[in-house]
Amino acid sequence: MPCRILCLHGMGINSQIFASQTESFRSLLPSDYDFTFVDGPTTCKPEVAIAKVYPGPYLCWYRTPTTESVTAAHHHVKSIMAENGSFDGIMGFSQVSFTRSVPSVSYEALILTNLALENPSAPPLFKFAILIGSPLPFSHSLMYGIDTRDYFGVSYNMDCSVLARYNRPNKVPTYLITPDRYLKDDDDDKDFDRTEEACQQPTAAMFYQMFHSTSDEVRMDIPTVHIFGRRDPWYLHSKDVLQLACAERASVLEHCYGHEVPRHLSEEICDLIESAVALVKV
Repeated sequence: MPCRILCLHGMGINSQIFASQTESFRSLLPSDYDFTFVDGPTTCKPEVAIAKVYPGPYLCWYRTPTTESVTAAHHHVKSIMAENGSFDGIMGFSQVSFTRSVPSVSYEALILTNLALENPSAPPLFKFAILIGSPLPFSHSLMYGIDTRDYFGVSYNMDCSVLARYNRPNKVPTYLITPDRYLKDDDDDKDFDRTEEACQQPTAAMFYQMFHSTSDEVRMDIPTVHIFGRRDPWYLHSKDVLQLACAERASVLEHCYGHEVPRHLSEEICDLIESAVALVKV
């Protein structure tokens, strides 16, 4: 039986770029590993280094992780799954767009945590996950996460009563704040085509709910592979994503490079992936 893996690219790239970035280790895996790469629905500006090497379109799942945007992207991926059938695993690489101030978000971790919240008693839709350079995910619900509106420049005067009933914390650990990239600012993308969703003006208050192990009990209760670099601007985020995983079934490859797929460590990555799949089969 083939091992089917849904592959979600990061911000400012696309499915073909993500396939190229992961080719070095995918080519070493057994032939029954079947990777399905899909595109995000929204255009955005790429990192300069990406644009010099790869042609567009440059896509993302949303421009900024409001609860409304996360909900829409969540439904989009679920529709992809409905069209393509079930998958055994999920893989994603959060490509940070250094030309913008909007943080990259771990979309594959977001999918896993939000799915776990929708129906905690149901079997997980994915049996394992491969998380490469993953910042912390955001929730589609006001019931979970740290209220990070202040860090995105959104006034707390907007519908405070709506969020107050959930009594969510509103302070992000200082070591997770990257000032030059953490504030909401879409001005750099003004020359890019926008989808209908992206063009719509906000009809209600915007909320940003970031999952964190100190504020949420939800965990990715499946085997997970975590790959991140010590020179990655989101290194500390990736380490905290690890705290949202099941410790007994999490494997880690920490390398000395930045926000990238370390091609020279392809064999090590393969070993971790095959070990995660083996845990599923036990």
